[in-house]
Amino acid sequence: SGCQTASMDRRDCLSFNVASEKTMPIPKVIPIRWMDDLHTAHVGECKGGNQFFLAHHRVPVSGGQEHLDYVALYRFRQDGRAITPDIRRLPDSGAEEEVKSLLLRQLGEHERHDIKVAPFQFAHDGHTFGLIPDSQQETLTLEPGSMITFMEPWDGEYFT
Repeated sequence: SGCQTASMDRRDCLSFNVASEKTMPIPKVIPIRWMDDLHTAHVGECKGGNQFFLAHHRVPVSGGQEHLDYVALYRFRQDGRAITPDIRRLPDSGAEEEVKSLLLRQLGEHERHDIKVAPFQFAHDGHTFGLIPDSQQETLTLEPGSMITFMEPWDGEYFT
């Protein structure tokens, strides 16, 4: 099964049971690769060691024709555990860059590079935000909006 890599072994996996009683390992902490100009352009580390991930979420509402836009600043301890995020609903699509800039300034001194984080979830505005495990597919997806999905070989790259 796909949890074991050169840097992980079975003890580093979370187990999720499904109806078939098969155990499907998902790593307790996954790498997220910094990729400029892509969904992970704003990941890195703050002075002091905490990590961050700034994400834009487009959430479909009422039949999928309309949507709500959010910008979420996720922060993590050095060990990858999530700290309470700052999630903001955008009043219009023109506000995205302004809100992102504001949130990045709030981080203070920081560098963009790869991070390692644990799955997490937070409720906000009637939606679940986070890196959510799907034990049947053996994946982690950044929700809401199913933006990006991480899976084997758990190397920090994602699928859209």
